[in-house]
Amino acid sequence: MKEMLSNLRAEGSNEAKQKLQDKLDEMRSTEESLAKLRRKTNEITGRKGKLEAEKEAQEKLAKSRFDTMQSIHEHHKLELEMPTQDDTFTQGTQGTTSTFSTMFTSQTGGNSTVHLTDEDLTSFQRAVDTRAGQIKSAYNEAKMRHREVEEQLQKELLEAKSKQAALTNDLKRVDDEQQKDMRELNEIASQQPSSSRIRQSDVEDAEKEAKKQARERDEENRNSRRGEIVNEIRAHEEKLKSISQTIEEDSKVRDQLRLMANDQSEVDMIKKQIRQERDILKEKIENNKFQFTEYGESLEITDDNPSAPCEVLVNNMRTRLKEQEAEVKHASKSANEAQGKLQEKKAIMNSNHSRLVALQGKRSSLLRDEGGIQKIKQCVRALIRNEKQEGYGDDGGELTINEDSPIHEVLSYLDEGISECTRHEINPAHLAKMLKRLKRMAKDSVRCPCCTRDWDDAKELEVFNVRMSELANPDVSELFEAMAANSNDVKVQLEKMTAWRKTINEHLADQLEYDRLVVELSDLEDLLGRDEQAELKKFQDECDKAEKDLAEKEDQLKKLHNVAAISNTILESAKRLWEKMGQLKTKKDQMEFTYSGMGHISQGDQRNLARVESDLADLGLRKEQCYTSINQLNNEQKTINERISTKTNQAATADHRFREMQARFRKEQDDTKRQEVLKANMAGRQVESKRLRDLMDPVKTRVLQKESDSKRVRKENLKEDTKLSDVLKTFDRDIDRLNDINNKIELYEKANKGSELRRAEEQLVQNHQMIAEKQRELTDMQPQIDDLKKTVDDGERQIKRLVDNIALVKKQMEADKEEKRAEEMQKRLDKMPLEDLNTQKNSAINRCRELDRKVQRYDGKLSGLIDQKKALKSKLSEKEYKNVDEEHRIKMIEHYTTATVCDDLDRYYEALDKALLRYHGIKIADINKIIRELWALTYKGEDITNIEIQSGQDSSSRANRSYNYRIVMSKGNSQMDMRGRCSAGQRVLASIVIRLALAETFCLNCGVMALDEPTTNLDFENKRGLAIALAQIIASRASQSNFQLVVITHDEDFVSMMKQELSSLTGFSMPERYFQVSREESTDGRYYSKIHSIDWDEL
Repeated sequence: MKEMLSNLRAEGSNEAKQKLQDKLDEMRSTEESLAKLRRKTNEITGRKGKLEAEKEAQEKLAKSRFDTMQSIHEHHKLELEMPTQDDTFTQGTQGTTSTFSTMFTSQTGGNSTVHLTDEDLTSFQRAVDTRAGQIKSAYNEAKMRHREVEEQLQKELLEAKSKQAALTNDLKRVDDEQQKDMRELNEIASQQPSSSRIRQSDVEDAEKEAKKQARERDEENRNSRRGEIVNEIRAHEEKLKSISQTIEEDSKVRDQLRLMANDQSEVDMIKKQIRQERDILKEKIENNKFQFTEYGESLEITDDNPSAPCEVLVNNMRTRLKEQEAEVKHASKSANEAQGKLQEKKAIMNSNHSRLVALQGKRSSLLRDEGGIQKIKQCVRALIRNEKQEGYGDDGGELTINEDSPIHEVLSYLDEGISECTRHEINPAHLAKMLKRLKRMAKDSVRCPCCTRDWDDAKELEVFNVRMSELANPDVSELFEAMAANSNDVKVQLEKMTAWRKTINEHLADQLEYDRLVVELSDLEDLLGRDEQAELKKFQDECDKAEKDLAEKEDQLKKLHNVAAISNTILESAKRLWEKMGQLKTKKDQMEFTYSGMGHISQGDQRNLARVESDLADLGLRKEQCYTSINQLNNEQKTINERISTKTNQAATADHRFREMQARFRKEQDDTKRQEVLKANMAGRQVESKRLRDLMDPVKTRVLQKESDSKRVRKENLKEDTKLSDVLKTFDRDIDRLNDINNKIELYEKANKGSELRRAEEQLVQNHQMIAEKQRELTDMQPQIDDLKKTVDDGERQIKRLVDNIALVKKQMEADKEEKRAEEMQKRLDKMPLEDLNTQKNSAINRCRELDRKVQRYDGKLSGLIDQKKALKSKLSEKEYKNVDEEHRIKMIEHYTTATVCDDLDRYYEALDKALLRYHGIKIADINKIIRELWALTYKGEDITNIEIQSGQDSSSRANRSYNYRIVMSKGNSQMDMRGRCSAGQRVLASIVIRLALAETFCLNCGVMALDEPTTNLDFENKRGLAIALAQIIASRASQSNFQLVVITHDEDFVSMMKQELSSLTGFSMPERYFQVSREESTDGRYYSKIHSIDWDEL
């Protein structure tokens, strides 16, 4: 059979296929040529249609040109050049004449064809050019004529308007001058008073009164008492200077004596504070001794350094505190870990219960009656019934599948059944051909074609041939009978198995999901079946134990914190005691050094503090007597000065009234004369205005007439210009249209489209002939190709039958080999122990099932993890988590930077806090020093030795944001708040002294200070003390370029005291003047404030 197949493929198939391929190639080449000819024919047909359309358009253009020329001739009256005298063109012979409408046409077969020669077109163009020149010349002449007429009218109109403008300007000028004089006349009338006019006698009376007041002023200025008062004041000032020098020396002695008394009082006070601090410290140690003993500590205070043993105690307690904090931290960590394990266990249990419920719900949904699982079970039951019907399992053996078989085994079983049914389908015709072929092969060969065994003799060959013939005969062959009997059963079985497999494949996903859920539910039930509550209770006990241990350690830590706080309080008290002891030692050393070098008290001066203060009081009394005398003299001088000032003011008022009346009298005279002049000018301008208006009327009439003539002429000229311009534009438009038509006709004639159209028609005829010839060739080829295709198909069918027969023989041979192999395997199985094999088989099956369950379980977990991964990826792609790594890096940098900045700011804040604390203490000390000096200088009473400002800063180690400032007054060693315990005068004096001290301390670069009524509620002594203090401040600050002191007061005695004190000091220049504000009545009966600058010497 293989040789027949090879011969068939080699001999007939290749030759027939080659002929068929050659014929198909030839047919394909012919079809391509035919397609090319058809495409070329279509191109020529398109080009021909285009040329015919262009020819038709050319004929229309020629007719349009003739119509356009005729229209131009008729509308624009062209003068054509004619060869004869009767204004006609000739066509043909000389004796034949025609009109313009027929001179270019000839009758040919009933159709009129237009013929235009170059001479005709040239003649028509000359006529067109001539007519165009005529129209343009007429248009230009009309425009020139119109321009001349309009210029003449415009010139006359401008002359009339210029004359009108000149008259208008003159009239406006006259009216403006008239209005100006009228306004001036009204202004003069409005300025005249409504009362009676001033007479010459009124002016003379005012002059006499002014002279009288001037004489009285001069008499007051010549008073001799003024000079005497100045000499007496100077004598008293010299006496005051001597007394002030003595007071200054005694004040220094008194200050030194007071300082010594104050220092001793301060030493006594420090000793008292040391005793109090030592008692407080011992009491604290005694009260808390049992707490220190509990931790093995003891505390003994010594006089050498009471803070040293306290510092040792504090350090020991800090060490214990750190150790206890470490234990608390460790216990807290253990408690947190136990709590975390407990919460984790609870969360796992809750999660497992929730997952168990969810999986059970999924399993129930998959096991519903109409679900895929039930349908697959129905298919499996049907398979089992089918297998029993086929005879399997009747002899007590096991079935191939059962209801618990895995789904892949069921599918494998169905695939094998379908394959087996497919293999049993054999075509009877193929079987008959194969048997006949075997019979022929047996004749040509020396061996059996079925088993390849050599023939024993010719009889055996004859028996083989007879058997092949019987088997090949469908009527008597048992092969054909068996095939007919089994054919229907195989088809039914194949349809059933195909339907079952389709059903299982449709619901395979549900079955796999169900298997996975069963495995996962089994694992969860095994996990939840353990003693979870016992394990949870174990974690709860561990957590409670850790929390109890943490609470005990925290109580111990809290107790240690209390003991440490007590030890810190004791250390602070010991430090204060040690500090006070240091202050006492420093104060004693300072007093020793200060008093040993004191030299202000003379050796012969044996006065005590009371005697010095008594002498100072006597000197103050004598000084006050001098001040009183000076004040009396100043009052007298003031009275004289006020009398002189009054007379001066009265004289100035009378003189001013005289000058004002004299000016008004002169102005009234001038206004009267000016009114007469203005009235005369106004009467003359009225006459001039009337004359100009009379001249204006005829000029206006002439301007209106000229404007009307100009408009009328311009309108007529515009109408004529528009008419000529329209004629010219129409003529140009017609000529342009004719030129466009001529250009198109010339382009068509130059393109030679007529010959191109003839060539296209000839090519089209040739192509039609060639297409018909190719179509005939294709028609002749088709029967030959059909015959060759039939031959090739027959050969291929014969080859396919041989290939199928060969495959059938091979399969039968393989089946025989497999039967022999099965017999051998059965023999080997009979020799082997069956029970061990069954055990190994069952073990292997169980292991496979276990592995399948694990695979399904891990597949389920993997799918869950994949879904979780997708969800997390989608969440990371959201805007909230996009670029989260970069944002986290930036925020961490910001965090560390901010923490570093905060640390730096804390250090800077601490340094600034200390600097502010130190600066505040220094400034408070400076202010109190200046207050002490000024108070001793100004206050003359004996009940208050000194005042100072206290802020409460001494008891704090940090600078406060706000201070509770208070004023404290002292007498000897006693101090008390000044609020509510002093008189109004003492309060005023204290406020002035404090402000002066604040200005002295903080206003060095802004030396401006204003005092408003500083002597309010001050008695004479304190008033004098304030004057002395201000005078000394002025003297000490006189060298400062920006110093300015402003004092506002009603107290003239205080001003005199200031002058006397300033005059007693040296090293600066006295003020030049002072300013006095008074309230005086004016001539209009109202009172006004007035400032007078008065020389300082006149005070």
